[in-house]
Amino acid sequence: MSRVLAARRLAPARYERLLRYAAATAHDLLRAGAEHSGLRALATQAGDRPHADEEAVFGAFDFLREHWHHEDDAELSRAKAHWRTTLLTEWPLAVHGELAAEVSARHGFEGPPVLFGTEARFGGGTLLVLPHGPPADSPVWPLGPLLSFLDSSTGGGGTDRWAWLARLRARGFPATGCSVLRAGRHDLGGVLWARQPDSGPNEHAGATG
Repeated sequence: MSRVLAARRLAPARYERLLRYAAATAHDLLRAGAEHSGLRALATQAGDRPHADEEAVFGAFDFLREHWHHEDDAELSRAKAHWRTTLLTEWPLAVHGELAAEVSARHGFEGPPVLFGTEARFGGGTLLVLPHGPPADSPVWPLGPLLSFLDSSTGGGGTDRWAWLARLRARGFPATGCSVLRAGRHDLGGVLWARQPDSGPNEHAGATG
């Protein structure tokens, strides 16, 4: 199987600050009676809260801490949707989209940005790309509980790279691979791709979340 692997590295200090902020938030929520496996995993990390700067993701964690125990209503749902949309276009999730654009361009395709967690098809399905979170067996991912809270999902992680690529290979894609995002020791997920020989014009054919 063609399992091409390339890595892009982010500044580890910036990501470590995010992990510490997420861990401190998890400690606060667990002390307040929250129950969530992702919070318990985060709480095993160093939890001294760094000073929050202008990063949008820190504001999202403050929103999480303030509203975790609130009942969902129309106003809270709108606020959650706002934060979810914001995070998709801000560091670090925006980097997944940037990497997806680089992968697509490397294969000769241009198109709209591919957001985190979205499988996109280019050229009538000639190229598939999927920006995703880290695999389920990787060390704790700080954004898991936050994304789970915002959209009731599993948090965007848990993608098994090799199983996904094997399925695409079985569907007839002769070339498959992934570009991985790392920040020091941390696995941030990355972008999975699968390619068939060109069968049509180089155009974006659609995306599904």
